[in-house]
Amino acid sequence: GASVVNFNSGPTPAGYSGNGWLVTGSSSGVYAAPAGDTTRYLSVPAQGGRGTITRVLGGAYDYFGLYWGSMDAYNTLAFYSGSATTPFFSVTGSQVIAALNLLGNQTNPGSNRYVDFFFAPGQSFDRIDFTSNGYAFESDNHAVANVPEPATLALLGLGLLGAGIARRSLRR
Repeated sequence: GASVVNFNSGPTPAGYSGNGWLVTGSSSGVYAAPAGDTTRYLSVPAQGGRGTITRVLGGAYDYFGLYWGSMDAYNTLAFYSGSATTPFFSVTGSQVIAALNLLGNQTNPGSNRYVDFFFAPGQSFDRIDFTSNGYAFESDNHAVANVPEPATLALLGLGLLGAGIARRSLRR
């Protein structure tokens, strides 16, 4: 049920703006394709040693996932809600991977991985900043979704069980 942006065709998708570009392959000292990714992906910054891409979403979400390539300590994801000017949650590449000696490794699976962020019920975001203070923050396959709360799933299950029992009673 997630909405996924994979950057494979056309210009930069709606909602993305800032200092970044869509690239393929690698350019030494500038950007490196996430391990195993032969498609187009997002790289921040486009020029210079620092940049931010902002993704403004058309609604509030509580799940975000991305394929994060060659995670670095200077890569930061920041999540915002409403008109807030400070994020309610942010994370760096070094916080995501435990073995810091893998930072920036362009081929090791430990620093090239799909990362999922699930937020608590009632905690949602409508804007994400992708910031790099050096070359580069590479990512692909950005996914957003609203994940049902366990209580909602339990109510749905009870409703389906009740409907099944009622249907069975009607057959007799």
